Amino acid sequence: MLFIRLILLMPAAACLGWVLFNTIGARRTVTYGILSGLLIMLTLFLSADAMYVDPGMTPELLVFTRLVELVSAPCIIPLVWMYLHQLKYRRRFAPSHFAWLLLPVFFLTAGGFLTQLAGVDAIAEFLRNIYSEGISVAASQNNIVHSYYIWTVIVFRVVLGIELVIGVLACYYYVHKHHFTMRQLYEFFNKGEKLPILELQLFNLIIPAFIVLAKVILTNAFLSQHVWIPILLSILEAACVFNFCFIALCGARDKITKENMRHLMVYNYNERIKSIIVEFTMDDLLEDAERDGLKRLQEKIGETLELDDSADIKSSTNVTEMLFATMANNWDDDSLLSRFQNLMLNEQLFLKPGLSLGEVADKLHTNKTYVSKLVNNTYNLGFPELLNTLRIDYAEQYILTHKNAKQTEVAEACGFQSASSFNSIFKKVTGMTPKVWIASLDQDNLPAHMLHGAHGRP
Repeated sequence: MLFIRLILLMPAAACLGWVLFNTIGARRTVTYGILSGLLIMLTLFLSADAMYVDPGMTPELLVFTRLVELVSAPCIIPLVWMYLHQLKYRRRFAPSHFAWLLLPVFFLTAGGFLTQLAGVDAIAEFLRNIYSEGISVAASQNNIVHSYYIWTVIVFRVVLGIELVIGVLACYYYVHKHHFTMRQLYEFFNKGEKLPILELQLFNLIIPAFIVLAKVILTNAFLSQHVWIPILLSILEAACVFNFCFIALCGARDKITKENMRHLMVYNYNERIKSIIVEFTMDDLLEDAERDGLKRLQEKIGETLELDDSADIKSSTNVTEMLFATMANNWDDDSLLSRFQNLMLNEQLFLKPGLSLGEVADKLHTNKTYVSKLVNNTYNLGFPELLNTLRIDYAEQYILTHKNAKQTEVAEACGFQSASSFNSIFKKVTGMTPKVWIASLDQDNLPAHMLHGAHGRP
């Protein structure tokens, strides 16, 4: 029984944990006030809800649990709306926005007054009967208990239903106005694209909405007899609370990616991923910083960064080494660029047929957006162009050391999926077909730099 109660209280514990976390470590987040208020009300409501479905809970305790529900439940939907509104518009709320507080005050006052007037024992007996026999017992109660039923059950549910309809309409308004689509969600989860945080939080509300609907449809007697159902719902609720609050930490940004979420705690990293975090943070700063801030950042970089201009690229033996040597000395051994160069130059990953940008990103433990930016900014080439350059350079070396190799063999050895593809790309990179290139070679008079495959390409 104790284990079941702990599971049922898990969502409330998750809410309370996030209240403490936000108070200690995230007080300066943009939605701190509204989110804290929402979590406090959720803690009260989910605690009362857990007691409601607990098969061992006494009716006397349910009387006070009911009062907690009367004050917390009407607050949740308005607070969710206020959170989403502040997330989108960054506005402070006018006093009129808090007029909804009259509802929980009204219900708590009415419920407390009628409970006191009828007596705790009478209300407990009524709740015991209504939970076991259904709402039909309400008609046989005395005037005070019947009034309690009208105000705390009928009117209460009608008000919550109206709030829920307004909340659904508000969500539809956000979705329609900002053109949110399921395709954007697909690209967020599968392609690492940016997604408005507002849309992500709206998506997070779908599962809790179905949980609420399930609890409205299912009776207390049914839930008590099938305890595994409230247990499952409690686990889902706790997961939704965690996900919602975790994403709320990114509320200062309009759009986020999965990578933003992965590197949320940018000041708590291990040394193995230090370079990834530093580059990720720099990208975010450059995206958000104003012009004056960028100027000051540029001055600090100029004062701090010691550039080494002594890179000796003349001793490089081929295009691949020349290409990679131009930036090698300006980066730490742990940097993303250094690891990318090691992957390509030493491990020769470019020889793998069908190699994709995503595969490279996975091996570097980052996403393909950062690898693409790295290649573009460093080599002034797109990833496919760089890949083709490396393969053709390797092909030239291979041809020089395997003079009798057929074109199909060369293509396969250099990572091309077919001889025709190799022939086409070779011509695009060098300006001539492999046969013409081989015919142009005079082995007796070939210059030294030609033997190394350096043909004047950048």
